[in-house]
Amino acid sequence: MRKLIKDICRWQRNTFPYSNVTSQYNHFIKEVKELKEALEIGSIVEKMEEIADCAILLIGISDSLDIDFIKAIETKHEINKKRNWGIPDNNEIVEHI
Repeated sequence: MRKLIKDICRWQRNTFPYSNVTSQYNHFIKEVKELKEALEIGSIVEKMEEIADCAILLIGISDSLDIDFIKAIETKHEINKKRNWGIPDNNEIVEHI
């Protein structure tokens, strides 16, 4: 997995040398909207591609901020496992309490 992430980071830096955290974030928001559409009406292939686009952009944002993507996920997952979680709200979102 780390090899894939390094490859993605290297490819993004070479392909988009003028990219910055703001442009990456704006592109991420665009892709999240496309993911929402795919989840509602898309094929499994479209869903998969949009999920991948979002993940790839998050990897790029992490790289731009010099954050280890996998370490950040591992750390946050451990925090989440220790939290207490409420019941779904009107939007079916469950928050920690």
